[in-house]
Amino acid sequence: MDEQKYASNIETQRKKPRPDLEIFDDGFTKVPAFWIDELMPQAEGIPASFWKFMLVLWRDTVGVKGTQRGYIADKSMTQFHMTKDTAMRWTAALAGSGLFCVTYGVRHYPNEPGIPTKFEYLDASAEEWVCFIIALRKTVIEDRREHHKESGDGILGFRISVAVAVDKERTSRGLPRCNATFLADCVKDGSIQQTKDAYQWARKPAAHNFLVQ
Repeated sequence: MDEQKYASNIETQRKKPRPDLEIFDDGFTKVPAFWIDELMPQAEGIPASFWKFMLVLWRDTVGVKGTQRGYIADKSMTQFHMTKDTAMRWTAALAGSGLFCVTYGVRHYPNEPGIPTKFEYLDASAEEWVCFIIALRKTVIEDRREHHKESGDGILGFRISVAVAVDKERTSRGLPRCNATFLADCVKDGSIQQTKDAYQWARKPAAHNFLVQ
């Protein structure tokens, strides 16, 4: 019995990663290997700034404070080490992803602190992540081809496009839609025109050719 217990302990030690490099002295964040092994090969065309955004957000979401709150992170658009427009673009994408519940913050006055945006991770499955990445890639590539605007006053159209693409991909895989409420609200406020068979919504034209950030 003792030999079995000893062998089990040895196996556990072998499997447990040992962050014994000096660079880890100030801490480290676990990142799913699935992102690199499965998602990135399907994400060709999505700008690298998206993954930078995800790394910054993930650090806070699965860090000590984030886990204590239930995998929640509060972030302003100036805390992602990129332009605010780029951070808002990927925030809009996550709002329609089905992976995070995004509660938008508010800035009351310029140059004064406001309420940060809250990101709550929903413990999504691997298949739900794949649905989002495929839908985001399709949206980004189409926007590049059609020169659609994805920031500023074009952010709503971008979010709607991602939401529709995500729901379509999820439905094709037998998963429930995750953007029905948001899209219904857009129909009510006139952002979307709903026909019998489809949604129609306006996209703002980009002022110049799409640039990969």
